Amino acid sequence: MESLFKINLNGVIRKIKNLWITIKKIPWILGENAFLFILIFILLDILFGELIFYKYIFLVRKEEPKVASLSTKFQENIYQSVFKEVEKRENILNNPSSEIYIDLFK
Repeated sequence: MESLFKINLNGVIRKIKNLWITIKKIPWILGENAFLFILIFILLDILFGELIFYKYIFLVRKEEPKVASLSTKFQENIYQSVFKEVEKRENILNNPSSEIYIDLFK
């Protein structure tokens, strides 16, 4: 039983080493075929740009925008509460307190 485990472990180690060797070759493959990869990336970029243009420009102009028919009402009570809060804050700013604070920098 132990010998089977050792054989499997050695096989896994060999597979990891082979994978590492192929991963190390990827930059060399990219460098040798740089022009081809640049062309592929440019074509993918153009394709991606076309898809975005089609989705956000062409389809939006083709379809009629749906307008929501919800009407808004002016709520006087909310307006008054906000107005009172603003007046309170203005009063606080216009009437500074007469408290004298010590100077921390002396």
